[in-house]
Amino acid sequence: MPTFPPDFWYYVASGFILMLVPVGFINFWLRGFFWSFAKVKSSGGKLCLVRVRSKLRDYFRPGTVSDATLRYKDAIGEYRTVNIPEEDDQKNQVEVFYRAFGVTCIDIDETRNCVFQLDGDGVSGFDAAKFDSILQRALLKPSFGDKKLLIVLVIVIIILLVTFFSAYYGYKNNQMLQFLVNQSITAAQSRVTL
Repeated sequence: MPTFPPDFWYYVASGFILMLVPVGFINFWLRGFFWSFAKVKSSGGKLCLVRVRSKLRDYFRPGTVSDATLRYKDAIGEYRTVNIPEEDDQKNQVEVFYRAFGVTCIDIDETRNCVFQLDGDGVSGFDAAKFDSILQRALLKPSFGDKKLLIVLVIVIIILLVTFFSAYYGYKNNQMLQFLVNQSITAAQSRVTL
């Protein structure tokens, strides 16, 4: 296997740095758009580019769509869920997705928790923060399903503990019994020999 001189590794490191610094500046100038776009573009259509319109500025995040809900991380890193309507009040099809930059995009209003239609109207369906709170409580709630199952589980644990302790004390008592028998045998043998 050939060994490379140290100058080669300096050349490779400097080339890597020269490629990485412009990408970092581009990401800084575009306020995080570059990595979000790259993540959505490389997902092969599994993610969509979410343009979040907040009070201070607009920012972009990758998001996933499943079961008419959009899930994305907001600016502080918490997951948010927004309902995507399929029809409006007059039973018309609601268009909320559009193609830009070669990826599927959607616009979200962060203050009203709603999806923007292509004509600029906001469509709201529910309170996303309340829905996320209810969903997390439902998913993290400890439950055993049925009280009978819990009772059977407790009985089985008690039976196992009783079996373990009785086997342990039986073993210890058996050792003590064996010791006493051996002592009495040796005492009897020592009396016989006298």
